[in-house]
Amino acid sequence: VQKNWLESETKRLAGKRQFFFMHYPPYLTTPLEPGSYDNVDRPGRDWLLERLSARPVEGIFCGHVHNYWCSTLGHALYYLLPSTAFMRHDFSVFYKVAPQEEFGRGDPGRFGFFLVDVNVDGHVAYSIRTGARMIAPDETDKSFRPERTFLAHPEFSQFSCVGLELRQPWAYLEQVPATGGVQEIGRKVARNDYPFQSLVEMGVKLVLVPEIDLREAVSAERLRFLKQFKVDIYTTKIGSPSSVGTYKNDPVLKGLICNQLISAFESEQSSYIDFRRDTKLEVYLAPVHGPSTTHITSSDSPKGKFTHSVKTGFKVSELESHTRFFERCSRDGALDGIVVRAEFDEPISRAVEASLNAANQSGLKILLSVKTGGKSVAEANNNPYQLTWLTVSCLFFSNAYQGKLKFIFDNFLDIDRGYYPRGGFVSGHYDLRPAGVAWRQITALYSSWDFTITFGSSGDDWLIFEASTFHIGLARSEKAFNASPIASWKIKDQLILGFDPSQHQADSQGQLDLAELPRLVVGA
Repeated sequence: VQKNWLESETKRLAGKRQFFFMHYPPYLTTPLEPGSYDNVDRPGRDWLLERLSARPVEGIFCGHVHNYWCSTLGHALYYLLPSTAFMRHDFSVFYKVAPQEEFGRGDPGRFGFFLVDVNVDGHVAYSIRTGARMIAPDETDKSFRPERTFLAHPEFSQFSCVGLELRQPWAYLEQVPATGGVQEIGRKVARNDYPFQSLVEMGVKLVLVPEIDLREAVSAERLRFLKQFKVDIYTTKIGSPSSVGTYKNDPVLKGLICNQLISAFESEQSSYIDFRRDTKLEVYLAPVHGPSTTHITSSDSPKGKFTHSVKTGFKVSELESHTRFFERCSRDGALDGIVVRAEFDEPISRAVEASLNAANQSGLKILLSVKTGGKSVAEANNNPYQLTWLTVSCLFFSNAYQGKLKFIFDNFLDIDRGYYPRGGFVSGHYDLRPAGVAWRQITALYSSWDFTITFGSSGDDWLIFEASTFHIGLARSEKAFNASPIASWKIKDQLILGFDPSQHQADSQGQLDLAELPRLVVGA
């Protein structure tokens, strides 16, 4: 009966845009996967996929799994949705940290729903995390009031020149064990799409990936899928771009960062010129600091002390002394740009000023690699307020200086082990940290931006940007706001950046001090 009904409906609606909604997903990861509790078994699946893969099916939305996945099925976008009630906690194996409430079943960051905008030429599905909290005995459901929701998406972001370096694996398959409950025997294979969800929710339009992501099948497929959302993709490698064939016909890449000693670059400069001519990809140089690429003695260390730390990118302090080198690289056509290190604890406005001078004098583009680690390889740098302030500053600087400056933060997910442990934009539970929340807030607020901004003035703790009929002020904290010129404005709108109540419930780092979070102020 269902088969006949579906065939008759698809014929009746032939030529019209079609969206399918069903409880069971046809499959989790691949169309040929074995039958399980979480898919439609074959041969019925094969018949169903034949119909779903045909035009004009545009979107397919499935439930049952209580977790987030997003991919393509035929010509359609294929969504598996979370629940507003509980998480299927067998999938908490995706976490690299311990699950939260009820062994993962009550992890609040997984709860949510989709809001779908259907437009004339397509649709956009926004995933909205609702969060969760326990209702006290004297409360009722009516006591809950939803907070303001910020809807961001890469396709509508105006911030195309600021992005993230995806150092950790962000697109991979996991074997989910059967522990009883819904399944007793075997394992099922599922892809972890939570890093992808966070990128889309923030509206990230620029990512930097290692070369391995271009070679591994799963990550390479996800990069192609990410490209559909109008995301620019760069890769980073050691040495010169000698392997032209590797990149020449790559439909995903926009650019390449080469990490190399300046002396080695100068001896191989002709290969850079040939590569740019043959591939049309942007090429940036990030110099490696040290006498060799294997054993580095850091200039920041006491004299004679050996360190295993390798640093790349031009320091802000050495840009002026390399002016002639930059001019020659630009004139000879060897480079599109250079990478400059912007250290975590140094004012970003100074790095921007020095980088602009270098760009204007040489004609090269500047990619600022914004460092999120601290000074010590063995000490954690978990300062959500400073990272949030850096984030909002770079977003606005990137918009004011499009075409000259790009900003890429050197971390995405929390790094809670290994060298230079540090907080990121997304936690080990794949919840947005304050910096990720602020990124989404600003992307959402200005998704329909039809005006341009210019940089006005700055202090170490505040920035002012100018638009045609109003000013935009950013202050590092409430105290910085009160001490800045922004406090004297006639305020039209203001917002605390980095705080989202639903995400705050899931923040395992503890309570946030709202007075320490940055402020965005719009003034007349």
